[in-house]
Amino acid sequence: IQIQRGVGSSIYGTSTFGGSVNINTKNYSSERIVRVNVGAGSYNTLKLLAEYKSGLIGNSYGFYGRISRIVSDGFRNYSESSLLSYFLGFERYDQNMVTRLNFINGHERTHPDWYGIPEDILKVDRRWKLETYENAVDDFQQPIVQLINDWQISTRLNFINTLYTVHGEGYYENLKYTENLTDFGMNSYETSDPTLFAHVSISYYQTLNDKALYRTNDWNYIITNTDLTRQKLVDKNQYGWISKLTYSVD
Repeated sequence: IQIQRGVGSSIYGTSTFGGSVNINTKNYSSERIVRVNVGAGSYNTLKLLAEYKSGLIGNSYGFYGRISRIVSDGFRNYSESSLLSYFLGFERYDQNMVTRLNFINGHERTHPDWYGIPEDILKVDRRWKLETYENAVDDFQQPIVQLINDWQISTRLNFINTLYTVHGEGYYENLKYTENLTDFGMNSYETSDPTLFAHVSISYYQTLNDKALYRTNDWNYIITNTDLTRQKLVDKNQYGWISKLTYSVD
């Protein structure tokens, strides 16, 4: 992995502000290799990895595959995670050219938390978590397809072209309290029951001076707020072509 800091020149275009990351995949092995790793730890943590290298086939082809799986209940409460990723690569060798086709994907379902632990709670419960909604998750995957052609035109001249497509999809979900209905495209509504939200109902109904529930001419109450679960979706597609011509001098 090659990391370049921001505000500098970049082969991908004009000066970069946030920096860039270039990932080079592993070289294919000339020998066949099979590898399996299994690991386990506290809080029901389990790690599995399987890897296969075909070696050189017919002096022209190679295949590399890897799949990994991680699951864990997490140290903090309600912090389970489930991760799955794979890499499949096919390679063809010609006299002065190497062509690669890569398929990459990773799917993660985690229970993130953006809040720390108050000092008084930290002293007695280091696993405490403010978020207790069990489906407060970040669920995302981003499959990538790459076609790479590396052509050594001469001893001095090298030409690399990469075509790629990236598809991102997923969501995060959380439970929100006392949200205004109109903020989510819903209308206030009337009800004859002033206790739908138990002892905190006054926060959900239209009130008079924040002290008493407002009543209509029909003696109904008006609900203006509610608790709700919200999902924010990600659905994106990226396509691109990166070309790099290198000339070496003594």
